[in-house]
Amino acid sequence: RSARLLARVRPLATSKFQNTRKRRPPSSSRPSPKSPSRIPQRSRGFRPNPPPDPSSGVALGGVAGMAHTPNPSRRSWVGPPTPFLTPRPERRELRWAEAGSHSSVRRSGVGACSINGSNDRDREANVQVVLRCRPLSVEEQKANVQSAVSCNDTKREVTVLNSLFKQADKTFTFDTVFGPKSQQRAIYDHAVAPIVDDVLEGYNCTVFAFGQTGTGKTYTMEGEMMQQVGELPTSAGVMPRAVRHIFDILEAQKADYSMKVTFLELYNEEITDLLASEDQSRFLEDRHKRPTLSLMEDGKGGSVIRGLEEIVVYSPGEIYSLLQHGSTRRRTADTALNMQSSRSHSVFSIYIHVKVTTTGNRELIKCGRLNLVDLAGSESIARSGAKEVRAREAGELNKSLLTLGRVITALVEDSVHVPYRDSKLTRLLRESLGGKAKTCIIATVTPSVHCLEETLVTLDYAYRAKSIRNKPEVNQKVCKSVMLKDLYKKMEKMKQEM
Repeated sequence: RSARLLARVRPLATSKFQNTRKRRPPSSSRPSPKSPSRIPQRSRGFRPNPPPDPSSGVALGGVAGMAHTPNPSRRSWVGPPTPFLTPRPERRELRWAEAGSHSSVRRSGVGACSINGSNDRDREANVQVVLRCRPLSVEEQKANVQSAVSCNDTKREVTVLNSLFKQADKTFTFDTVFGPKSQQRAIYDHAVAPIVDDVLEGYNCTVFAFGQTGTGKTYTMEGEMMQQVGELPTSAGVMPRAVRHIFDILEAQKADYSMKVTFLELYNEEITDLLASEDQSRFLEDRHKRPTLSLMEDGKGGSVIRGLEEIVVYSPGEIYSLLQHGSTRRRTADTALNMQSSRSHSVFSIYIHVKVTTTGNRELIKCGRLNLVDLAGSESIARSGAKEVRAREAGELNKSLLTLGRVITALVEDSVHVPYRDSKLTRLLRESLGGKAKTCIIATVTPSVHCLEETLVTLDYAYRAKSIRNKPEVNQKVCKSVMLKDLYKKMEKMKQEM
């Protein structure tokens, strides 16, 4: 019975195969890989493609590189068609643009920000982080408080001695480390003087100190002012030394310049002007009710403070008097951790305009700005003994400093969202953290073993801030005639408002 069935099926199969040899599909029809009976054959007989050689790098059903793309003119297919891996033209242009091809960007505009990718990387600069450890206070020495921080200025290392608690020590490396015996002038010469030089070259620069309360931030930034005309005391801080440095350079260059300053305070998320004339607030009995200013965006990634008074200055003495006047108006309080604890953040800004003459006797104005920021210290409410109003102040301070830490973390981790807008402090510092300014951070710590936890937090954030990369850009020089027109427009606007 089986033999009879095979005898019937065999001639049928042979006749079907011969019919397929005679029927040739038209050239416009595409062969279907699912039906073997419709696969077109060559006129001189069917020869299947040889199996791929494993040593050639071609996998079954695929191609190796770009040299094995299918040939559309060939009509002999075996199995499913191989994928067409030639990239699309727009994807090629994107890759070329990322590699720095100028022609592809001119054609399509894709990746235009990466044309000068290498130049952008060369322009980038890490935030400079300097650490300063204050000495033990007289009270701490009398109480025989142990020192839990060791500084190595040569190796630029700070070691937290956790071995006192039978734990492993932690070591942090910074750009510069200043131990308890460091002097004010050494800190300025090594960390801040280069920043001031960049300001006079037309950059926007920022120097700010942060750390726990009672670690010497205000002393580092302000210190003592002038004792005699033309001389700075050894305890003078960053602000008076920067002022003296700027005037010394401008006078040595015999430059034609103009200068103005502003001084603001950020208290409980409210901005006030520390240089506002007294007649605006003399009728107010409470200092906490001083007029507040609004913070707005300038549309260029920066911020503008509406109503902030700008005072034109002509000598270092004028700036010293304004600094002293504004510092006395800052809010301070006596706590268990600091006898004169700052309850607010302050920003002192110096705007410098220097006239530059070009080859064609065209007068241009070179602009630079220096921001000197003194942040209030974070504190433990339980240890500081703050109550009621002071406790609310400490809560607002810790909140803004916590936002600053989150911004640092987001910038270091290349996060998609950076929470600048969560606090007015970070909005003010937006250009300085990840923006177009040059920034120097002075982190201050105490060696006291009682503040070990706060010291570790400060060191950790300072160490992370080292990885923040800014893109400093020189401010565009402005033609003197254009600047004069802008000044006349402002004067007319002020007259109309009056």
